Amino acid sequence: MSARTFFSRLAYAVAMALLTLFVFLYIPSRILPGFGGEYSNILSYESLFFYYALLIGFLEGIRILFRGTYIGDGAGIFNGVAQIFYIYLLTSGGVFTINLATQGIDVAIDFRTILYLMMIPSALSIVSSIVNATSRISVTRTREVEEIVLR
Repeated sequence: MSARTFFSRLAYAVAMALLTLFVFLYIPSRILPGFGGEYSNILSYESLFFYYALLIGFLEGIRILFRGTYIGDGAGIFNGVAQIFYIYLLTSGGVFTINLATQGIDVAIDFRTILYLMMIPSALSIVSSIVNATSRISVTRTREVEEIVLR
């Protein structure tokens, strides 16, 4: 890989990692504090959501930096899995429970079907990375067979 390609991919990876952190950390921290104390410190360094957002941003950067290699495909697979777990944990399995203490009412919102739809892009990313890796393996073996036959 040339230095120009490496630095252009590195700049793109940093930009996408920052965008990923914005989407997976900043936006939920602005939306979820209204739901109670469990999510009020999402930006704190002790928060599980903070570490998941950092992991997702790091894996996204690795995926972009090593695009077209097995390392990039592996990072894409792990990134998809981390995103699925992050979405599942952040939404408490698709059920929000809000306690209105002044009225003595518990309100539960069940949106598991929508949760599964939110996970589809991450699952498609996993499948895409697997297909890319397996197609690269099959093309490599075909080239090796052609070289053996030609010799």
